[in-house]
Amino acid sequence: MDIFVKLLLWLHLAALGIAVGGGVALGFVGPAMAKATPEQRPALAPIRRRIADSVTLGLLTLIITGPLILWLKFGGTEGMTWWFWAKMTLVLVLLGLNLRSRVLLKKAEGGDMAAGKALGQTGLVGGLVVFLVILAAVFAFN
Repeated sequence: MDIFVKLLLWLHLAALGIAVGGGVALGFVGPAMAKATPEQRPALAPIRRRIADSVTLGLLTLIITGPLILWLKFGGTEGMTWWFWAKMTLVLVLLGLNLRSRVLLKKAEGGDMAAGKALGQTGLVGGLVVFLVILAAVFAFN
């Protein structure tokens, strides 16, 4: 069982890397799409979709592996400190930001300059939230 939990943790951390890396990439692609000409947008759209899908897949993997690790390694939420609950709250914020980013990306793809700008701001907030999630996780589990 110990090896299984370690593999789950590896998958969890790999998914975190995919989600964070994709989020950073979207912070560049979204605004570029908003500034692109109508002729250029079709070339950028598949890139945007693939990156956005990888971020979402990373987040979904985190949502699946996290509870599995929690129950298999720690026996559930009993005894978890407020750091754990802060982390979970921040994860919900991150999921909301992911949803907002997907909506804004679609608008930026259509040439909405305001959506491109909002996407950059959403990305900055998301980046901060990710670092806070990691900080809370460190205190929650160590």
